[in-house]
Amino acid sequence: MSTLSASVANAILRATTTSNEEFEHVAAEIGFDLSELRDPEARVSYDQYVSIWNEAIHRTGDTYLGLHVAERVNMDQLGVVSQACLLCSNLGQALDLLLRYNRLTNDALDVHLEHTDDEVRLSFKLAFPPWAVPRPEAEFVMAVICHSISRVLGRKIYPLEVRFKHTEPPEIGEYKRVFGSNLVFRHRINELVFSSTLLDEPSSNSDPAACAEMEKRSAEMIKRLPPADPLIDKLRKMVFNALGMGDVSMQSIARRMNISVDKLRKELTTRRTSFRFLVNSIKRDIALVYLEDRSWSLADVAFVLGFSDTSSFNRSFRGWTGETPTEYRRFFFGDPE
Repeated sequence: MSTLSASVANAILRATTTSNEEFEHVAAEIGFDLSELRDPEARVSYDQYVSIWNEAIHRTGDTYLGLHVAERVNMDQLGVVSQACLLCSNLGQALDLLLRYNRLTNDALDVHLEHTDDEVRLSFKLAFPPWAVPRPEAEFVMAVICHSISRVLGRKIYPLEVRFKHTEPPEIGEYKRVFGSNLVFRHRINELVFSSTLLDEPSSNSDPAACAEMEKRSAEMIKRLPPADPLIDKLRKMVFNALGMGDVSMQSIARRMNISVDKLRKELTTRRTSFRFLVNSIKRDIALVYLEDRSWSLADVAFVLGFSDTSSFNRSFRGWTGETPTEYRRFFFGDPE
């Protein structure tokens, strides 16, 4: 399964709790080992990461939680890669290092950088179905990148344009405050656009020797990072595709993978997961994305996910997030549906 640095989970939990007692309580509820959260090489699953956001949204009632958490988190808290980026000679080197060692921070994200003579475009998506990143997590990543670029260069930097995959919410004042006024919604992918002239700007924190040491440590850590699990990756894609055909039984998926049901069950058990858990996590991830598109009715989302009616979908979604689909959509977009 895809994983993230425990440092990221720790930083987000700290930013969304108001006391150490609350932090420890929430961490225990999600299933975190507190000792691992303090280990710079420990990993947490992507499902646990999603649970952090769902729980924090439910508890704080903050519509712009991703933006606000990014402001409370310091780059130094996000692990060795972020710390190394701060020490680079210029922004171009920092972004190059970020991409080369992104798996250390979050191997659930597929991050892509491209630039022309005029622009630098930094985009990201999930590395597995449904590929789209839910709104709070996407806004957190985009805001963290913007704040980090400003910190590297020692001055406030606004992107040339910020492109969100999700629907425009009723009020965008917080977006303008964080990103500036050039905002695009319902874009094909989450993307930040900066002037290419920034790449050669020197870092205000440049320390070549310390940067080299941190990069060496990053290289050593990434060698110890477990590779992506091909079975889980293949299984997620098969389940995602099967949802559109209406048959996501374990028997059907095992047959398509050309293994027996018993073999598949055994393989999942050794990975401390189950077929039902994986199917539900994929349905949850799809639901979070589709509910952010107001062209989809709740009945349509329920149908695509294989539920017989919206009542069944409501019960499952509440179990995943603590909210009903209607509450989730109204929370972010004020929809009356």
